[in-house]
Amino acid sequence: MPTLTSDADEDAAEAPDPGCLDSESDHGELVLDEREGVEVIPSVTRDVDLQELSDLVQIDDLKITMEFVRGLESATLDDKEMCLHSEALEHLRNPPEYQTEVPSPDLRLAVDLYLAVENASQDTYNAVRTAILRHYPESELLSYAQTKNKIAQMSGITPLVHNMCINSCLAYTGPFATLETCPTCGESRYDQITLTNSNGKVKKPQQEFHSMPIGPQLQALWRHSDSAASIRYCDTRTAEIIV
Repeated sequence: MPTLTSDADEDAAEAPDPGCLDSESDHGELVLDEREGVEVIPSVTRDVDLQELSDLVQIDDLKITMEFVRGLESATLDDKEMCLHSEALEHLRNPPEYQTEVPSPDLRLAVDLYLAVENASQDTYNAVRTAILRHYPESELLSYAQTKNKIAQMSGITPLVHNMCINSCLAYTGPFATLETCPTCGESRYDQITLTNSNGKVKKPQQEFHSMPIGPQLQALWRHSDSAASIRYCDTRTAEIIV
Protein backbone atom coordinates (compact mmCIF):
# COMPACT_ATOMS: atom_id res chain seq x y z
CA MET A 1 0.00 0.00 0.00
CA PRO A 2 1.51 3.38 -0.98
CA THR A 3 2.50 5.78 1.77
CA LEU A 4 0.79 9.15 1.74
CA THR A 5 2.96 12.21 2.33
CA SER A 6 1.98 15.82 2.72
CA ASP A 7 3.71 18.92 1.38
CA ALA A 8 4.80 19.71 4.96
CA ASP A 9 6.51 16.32 5.24
CA GLU A 10 8.40 16.90 1.99
CA ASP A 11 9.53 20.36 3.11
CA ALA A 12 10.75 18.95 6.42
CA ALA A 13 12.68 16.21 4.65
CA GLU A 14 14.46 18.73 2.42
CA ALA A 15 15.24 21.16 5.23
CA PRO A 16 18.79 20.95 6.67
CA ASP A 17 19.26 19.34 10.05
CA PRO A 18 19.60 22.22 12.59
CA GLY A 19 22.18 20.19 14.48
CA CYS A 20 24.23 19.29 11.43
CA LEU A 21 27.87 20.48 11.27
CA ASP A 22 27.84 20.69 7.49
CA SER A 23 30.56 23.13 6.48
CA GLU A 24 28.34 24.49 3.72
CA SER A 25 25.62 25.55 6.17
CA ASP A 26 25.45 29.16 7.26
CA HIS A 27 26.10 29.27 11.01
CA GLY A 28 27.35 32.83 11.17
CA GLU A 29 24.12 34.55 12.08
CA LEU A 30 21.40 34.11 14.68
CA VAL A 31 18.20 32.64 13.33
CA LEU A 32 14.76 33.89 14.32
CA ASP A 33 12.41 31.11 15.27
CA GLU A 34 9.09 32.24 13.77
CA ARG A 35 7.04 29.94 16.00
CA GLU A 36 8.43 31.30 19.26
CA GLY A 37 9.69 34.71 18.20
CA VAL A 38 13.07 34.19 19.89
CA GLU A 39 16.62 34.03 18.66
CA VAL A 40 18.10 30.54 18.35
CA ILE A 41 21.79 29.92 19.02
CA PRO A 42 23.42 28.75 15.79
CA SER A 43 25.06 25.34 15.52
CA VAL A 44 28.70 25.17 16.62
CA THR A 45 31.18 24.87 13.78
CA ARG A 46 34.24 22.66 13.80
CA ASP A 47 36.67 25.58 13.73
CA VAL A 48 36.51 27.08 17.21
CA ASP A 49 38.94 29.66 18.58
CA LEU A 50 39.23 28.63 22.22
CA GLN A 51 40.87 31.88 23.24
CA GLU A 52 38.10 33.91 21.64
CA LEU A 53 35.48 31.64 23.20
CA SER A 54 37.12 32.00 26.62
CA ASP A 55 37.06 35.79 26.36
CA LEU A 56 33.30 35.66 25.87
CA VAL A 57 32.69 33.63 29.04
CA GLN A 58 31.32 35.63 31.96
CA ILE A 59 30.56 32.95 34.58
CA ASP A 60 33.54 32.28 36.89
CA ASP A 61 33.13 28.48 36.93
CA LEU A 62 33.01 28.41 33.14
CA LYS A 63 36.11 30.61 32.94
CA ILE A 64 38.01 28.06 35.05
CA THR A 65 36.70 25.25 32.85
CA MET A 66 37.91 27.04 29.73
CA GLU A 67 41.35 27.49 31.29
CA PHE A 68 41.54 23.73 31.80
CA VAL A 69 40.38 23.16 28.20
CA ARG A 70 43.08 25.49 26.84
CA GLY A 71 45.65 23.79 29.06
CA LEU A 72 44.70 20.37 27.68
CA GLU A 73 44.87 21.69 24.13
CA SER A 74 48.48 22.80 24.54
CA ALA A 75 49.67 20.11 26.99
CA THR A 76 52.87 18.16 26.30
CA LEU A 77 54.77 15.47 28.18
CA ASP A 78 57.51 18.00 28.89
CA ASP A 79 55.23 20.28 30.88
CA LYS A 80 56.45 20.87 34.42
CA GLU A 81 52.96 20.22 35.78
CA MET A 82 53.07 16.68 34.39
CA CYS A 83 55.56 15.84 37.15
CA LEU A 84 57.28 13.26 34.95
CA HIS A 85 60.97 12.88 35.82
CA SER A 86 63.45 12.38 33.00
CA GLU A 87 63.80 8.60 33.45
CA ALA A 88 60.03 8.02 33.32
CA LEU A 89 59.73 10.30 30.31
CA GLU A 90 62.45 8.45 28.43
CA HIS A 91 60.83 5.11 29.33
CA LEU A 92 57.47 6.36 28.02
CA ARG A 93 58.89 7.62 24.72
CA ASN A 94 61.19 4.64 24.16
CA PRO A 95 59.66 1.66 26.00
CA PRO A 96 61.67 -1.57 26.31
CA GLU A 97 60.48 -4.33 24.00
CA TYR A 98 61.69 -7.26 26.11
CA GLN A 99 59.81 -9.15 28.79
CA THR A 100 60.72 -8.14 32.33
CA GLU A 101 62.58 -10.76 34.35
CA VAL A 102 63.14 -10.63 38.11
CA PRO A 103 66.93 -11.12 38.46
CA SER A 104 67.16 -12.73 41.93
CA PRO A 105 65.10 -14.85 44.36
CA ASP A 106 65.38 -12.18 47.07
CA LEU A 107 63.93 -9.55 44.73
CA ARG A 108 61.22 -12.02 43.67
CA LEU A 109 60.30 -12.47 47.33
CA ALA A 110 60.24 -8.71 47.91
CA VAL A 111 57.97 -8.15 44.89
CA ASP A 112 55.64 -10.99 45.94
CA LEU A 113 55.46 -9.58 49.47
CA TYR A 114 54.83 -6.06 48.18
CA LEU A 115 51.95 -7.24 45.98
CA ALA A 116 50.52 -9.48 48.71
CA VAL A 117 50.11 -6.59 51.15
CA GLU A 118 49.11 -3.94 48.60
CA ASN A 119 45.81 -3.35 50.43
CA ALA A 120 47.49 -3.21 53.83
CA SER A 121 49.68 -0.57 55.41
CA GLN A 122 53.40 -0.11 54.89
CA ASP A 123 53.87 -1.22 58.50
CA THR A 124 52.49 -4.64 57.51
CA TYR A 125 55.21 -5.05 54.89
CA ASN A 126 57.87 -3.99 57.39
CA ALA A 127 56.57 -6.39 60.05
CA VAL A 128 56.57 -9.35 57.66
CA ARG A 129 60.02 -8.38 56.37
CA THR A 130 61.36 -8.25 59.92
CA ALA A 131 59.96 -11.72 60.64
CA ILE A 132 61.54 -13.15 57.47
CA LEU A 133 64.94 -11.59 58.21
CA ARG A 134 64.81 -12.94 61.74
CA HIS A 135 64.43 -16.46 60.37
CA TYR A 136 66.67 -15.94 57.33
CA PRO A 137 69.22 -13.29 58.38
CA GLU A 138 71.31 -13.92 55.27
CA SER A 139 68.44 -12.83 53.03
CA GLU A 140 68.83 -9.52 51.21
CA LEU A 141 65.14 -8.69 51.36
CA LEU A 142 64.64 -5.10 50.26
CA SER A 143 62.83 -2.45 52.27
CA TYR A 144 59.39 -1.22 51.25
CA ALA A 145 60.77 1.91 49.54
CA GLN A 146 63.51 -0.04 47.73
CA THR A 147 61.02 -2.62 46.46
CA LYS A 148 58.65 0.10 45.29
CA ASN A 149 61.46 1.77 43.34
CA LYS A 150 62.55 -1.53 41.78
CA ILE A 151 59.02 -2.27 40.59
CA ALA A 152 58.80 1.21 39.07
CA GLN A 153 62.11 0.69 37.26
CA MET A 154 61.14 -2.72 35.89
CA SER A 155 57.61 -1.79 34.83
CA GLY A 156 58.16 1.84 33.88
CA ILE A 157 54.99 2.76 35.79
CA THR A 158 55.40 5.68 38.16
CA PRO A 159 52.64 7.79 39.72
CA LEU A 160 52.06 11.42 38.91
CA VAL A 161 51.95 13.23 42.26
CA HIS A 162 50.15 16.56 42.68
CA ASN A 163 49.27 18.63 45.70
CA MET A 164 45.59 18.67 46.58
CA CYS A 165 43.30 20.32 49.11
CA ILE A 166 43.21 18.51 52.44
CA ASN A 167 39.40 18.51 52.14
CA SER A 168 39.57 17.05 48.60
CA CYS A 169 38.07 20.20 47.06
CA LEU A 170 40.56 20.30 44.18
CA ALA A 171 44.02 19.43 42.95
CA TYR A 172 46.52 22.23 42.52
CA THR A 173 46.86 21.91 38.75
CA GLY A 174 45.98 24.09 35.77
CA PRO A 175 44.65 27.49 36.92
CA PHE A 176 45.09 26.40 40.56
CA ALA A 177 48.76 25.42 40.20
CA THR A 178 50.20 28.53 41.86
CA LEU A 179 47.61 28.94 44.63
CA GLU A 180 48.62 28.41 48.26
CA THR A 181 45.07 28.48 49.65
CA CYS A 182 42.06 26.50 48.50
CA PRO A 183 39.57 28.90 46.84
CA THR A 184 36.69 26.65 47.91
CA CYS A 185 37.25 26.02 51.63
CA GLY A 186 40.10 28.40 52.46
CA GLU A 187 42.42 25.68 53.81
CA SER A 188 46.15 26.15 53.37
CA ARG A 189 47.84 24.11 50.65
CA TYR A 190 50.90 23.48 52.80
CA ASP A 191 51.43 22.14 56.29
CA GLN A 192 52.43 24.62 58.94
CA ILE A 193 55.57 22.54 59.48
CA THR A 194 58.28 23.52 57.01
CA LEU A 195 60.96 20.97 56.17
CA THR A 196 64.57 21.99 55.73
CA ASN A 197 67.21 20.45 53.48
CA SER A 198 70.56 21.48 52.05
CA ASN A 199 68.82 23.74 49.52
CA GLY A 200 66.80 25.60 52.12
CA LYS A 201 63.21 25.36 53.29
CA VAL A 202 60.76 23.00 51.62
CA LYS A 203 56.99 23.41 51.86
CA LYS A 204 55.21 20.19 52.76
CA PRO A 205 51.74 19.78 51.19
CA GLN A 206 48.94 18.77 53.52
CA GLN A 207 47.58 16.30 50.98
CA GLU A 208 48.76 14.70 47.75
CA PHE A 209 46.92 13.05 44.88
CA HIS A 210 48.52 10.12 43.03
CA SER A 211 47.38 9.20 39.53
CA MET A 212 48.70 6.37 37.38
CA PRO A 213 49.15 7.34 33.69
CA ILE A 214 47.65 4.86 31.27
CA GLY A 215 50.50 4.93 28.72
CA PRO A 216 53.15 3.10 30.80
CA GLN A 217 50.53 0.57 31.95
CA LEU A 218 49.66 -0.37 28.37
CA GLN A 219 53.34 -0.53 27.45
CA ALA A 220 54.00 -2.90 30.36
CA LEU A 221 51.08 -5.13 29.31
CA TRP A 222 52.37 -5.33 25.72
CA ARG A 223 55.75 -6.57 26.96
CA HIS A 224 54.33 -9.87 28.26
CA SER A 225 52.92 -12.45 25.86
CA ASP A 226 49.95 -13.41 28.07
CA SER A 227 48.74 -9.87 28.75
CA ALA A 228 49.39 -8.86 25.14
CA ALA A 229 47.19 -11.74 24.00
CA SER A 230 44.48 -10.62 26.42
CA ILE A 231 44.59 -7.10 25.01
CA ARG A 232 44.05 -8.48 21.50
CA TYR A 233 41.22 -10.79 22.62
CA CYS A 234 38.50 -8.70 20.92
CA ASP A 235 40.40 -8.57 17.61
CA THR A 236 41.18 -12.28 17.75
CA ARG A 237 37.63 -13.37 18.51
CA THR A 238 36.17 -10.99 15.90
CA ALA A 239 38.48 -12.44 13.24
CA GLU A 240 37.46 -15.98 14.20
CA ILE A 241 33.76 -15.14 13.99
CA ILE A 242 34.06 -13.39 10.62
CA VAL A 243 36.02 -16.29 9.14
